[in-house]
Amino acid sequence: MGAGLPLILHSNYRSVFFSDVWEAYAGALHWRTPPELEECLRALTPMVLKDHARRSRRHYEVHHTPEALRTAVLGTLAGDTVTPPPAPSYQPNALQSWLDRKVAVDIELEGLHRDRQVWQDRAAHHEQRACIAERSATDNYARAEALAVDRQYLIEERIALRETFAWPIFTFIERQTRSLTRLKQARRRRSQESP
Repeated sequence: MGAGLPLILHSNYRSVFFSDVWEAYAGALHWRTPPELEECLRALTPMVLKDHARRSRRHYEVHHTPEALRTAVLGTLAGDTVTPPPAPSYQPNALQSWLDRKVAVDIELEGLHRDRQVWQDRAAHHEQRACIAERSATDNYARAEALAVDRQYLIEERIALRETFAWPIFTFIERQTRSLTRLKQARRRRSQESP
């Protein structure tokens, strides 16, 4: 306004505190919706711009110059009451505010629903993994049991062979079996280490 520029201000529909309309000159152009802004811009002519430039500068000279500040400070110190500039009329749009709150709540509820679905999916996934682990543990237990039975059978067989006259042959076979087992284990290790 100090430069004498015409103003087109946004008038916030929620609160006057989100807008500069109160600080502008009387009759300053203002808008709330994009169609209103478009209408303001189409109505501008050189004559309208000159009129608003004059109003803008006049408002500045009356309310914002160093002399006006000095007068207001001296008057306040002297106990005078300083009258503020006249406030423009302002009407909040309660319907639009309510619609905004409704959209915000809907978005929040949608996010909560999405989070709930994610947690349900995670719980189902963990439950599925627990079932698989339980089955795997059961299978491992069955394998271990079968291996224990086989081992017991082999021990009994060895004892029986030792008691027979075939002891030297048994010792040879046992050594061969151990070396074959070691070879298989080494191959398994190598195959697990290589990609």
